[in-house]
Amino acid sequence: DGEYIYHTELDNETSIDPNTYATAEFMPDKSLGVAKTQDNKVMILGRYTLEYFIDAETDDFSFRRLERRAQKIGIVATHAKCEVAGKFYITGGRKDEGLGVHIIGVGSSEKVSTREIDKILETYTEPELSDMRMESRMDGDVTFLIVHLPNDTLCFNETVAKKFGVSVAWSILKSDVAGDTPYRGINGVFDANRGQWMYGDKQNSNIGYLDDTVCTQYGEIVEWIIYSPLFKLDKMSINRLEIETIPGHTVLDDAKVAISFTYNGLTYGKEWFDMYGEPLDYGKNFGINRIGG
Repeated sequence: DGEYIYHTELDNETSIDPNTYATAEFMPDKSLGVAKTQDNKVMILGRYTLEYFIDAETDDFSFRRLERRAQKIGIVATHAKCEVAGKFYITGGRKDEGLGVHIIGVGSSEKVSTREIDKILETYTEPELSDMRMESRMDGDVTFLIVHLPNDTLCFNETVAKKFGVSVAWSILKSDVAGDTPYRGINGVFDANRGQWMYGDKQNSNIGYLDDTVCTQYGEIVEWIIYSPLFKLDKMSINRLEIETIPGHTVLDDAKVAISFTYNGLTYGKEWFDMYGEPLDYGKNFGINRIGG
């Protein structure tokens, strides 16, 4: 209920004794979420605190607080947490600091959100984030963390972060071409019978399967936007910009690709279009010469 912690009767999982309860007392903050660790410890996540309890089979309340495991960090909403391979990611932070995305370890935490991600989180009030969600997906050897905000969907590639750092591990997911509609897929579940991930749809009751052979979302086309770093060239120029692709492996014409340039990061010049690839055109070379200067 935000203040008290209850558990079911040990001999009757459908019954709760209202007189058997405890509180998270590390700091006087509201308890927002509950989770369980791999070693069967119970995590009580407050707005600014994290406490652990263990089943000690004591009288009255059966769980005992592990005082030395408490941490001064918490979550912003009930579902602002996600377990990934035995560790927990949370969206929240410490008291008197801004929101961020953190990895929780034993007695420690590590921030993984970048300045750009923190700026997106800052656009929301805490009440607006009360229904945010976090989920994960392991696809082969790649692990993704997906953060669903009211108007944005953020994706953290844990595998990329381990190899190249968190600064290049974040992306923003969207579900349209002309606008910034938040990513529609949510609540992913792995279907063992089909060997595919199954996702719901934020817009309606659609159910979709993650399919690497198509680039649409629920039958509708979408776009990818890729930004390069900003280079200060002064009077120099770039001889050639090339995008490495795997062309030709399609039964239909692939989408068009557009390139445009900016000198200030705000306004962009005329877009240059080319076909991304065509069926059986394995030698497609996608690039543009003589940029800037």
